[in-house]
Amino acid sequence: MTAEKTPVFLLTGFLGSGKTTLLNKALKDPALANTAVVVNELGEIGLDNVVIAQATDNVVLLDAGCLCCANTGALHETLADLDGRRARGEIPRFERVIIETSGAADPAPLLNVLLGHPLVTAAYAFEATVCAIDAQHFLASRSEYPELDKQAAIAERIYVTKRDLADPSAAFDFVKHFNAEAEVLDTPAALFSTWGKEKKYKVS
Repeated sequence: MTAEKTPVFLLTGFLGSGKTTLLNKALKDPALANTAVVVNELGEIGLDNVVIAQATDNVVLLDAGCLCCANTGALHETLADLDGRRARGEIPRFERVIIETSGAADPAPLLNVLLGHPLVTAAYAFEATVCAIDAQHFLASRSEYPELDKQAAIAERIYVTKRDLADPSAAFDFVKHFNAEAEVLDTPAALFSTWGKEKKYKVS
């Protein structure tokens, strides 16, 4: 019997977009227990979940029932290493992986790895690119930072952040016209769930 592959989500969003805050909110939902989060450096986790143990050199355990892994080399090597450690029982089992990109990252090269590298596709199934769009600064920053449009264009799921600080209607209108195929969701945990289980969270 073929083992079920682990879904992988790519979380994008420019510097200051509220990406890490969004991830914090999502991980507090019990539905996302047993999630592995891949970041650039453990010192930059920024997650307010409490670190309860250091499992290995580049993996820490969080109190939300999740683990956080530093991407110490090539992404495909990090993911293959996580899968191997899980299989050997060296780290807790995880049911999904969220890769938090750096704010200025072009997601295309990472997607190429997730969709095409044999070490990744053997154990993982790419699920969606999630983009955090800042209602306060996104539209004004587009001309200066072309990465913003790349991140928004490639996303399957979008969450508009900082709605308490600015009227989000312009950001919603932008998404509707710029990436009409994207699902705009209103519940953080639903961004990182597989369809069929959480589609009730979709905003009409």
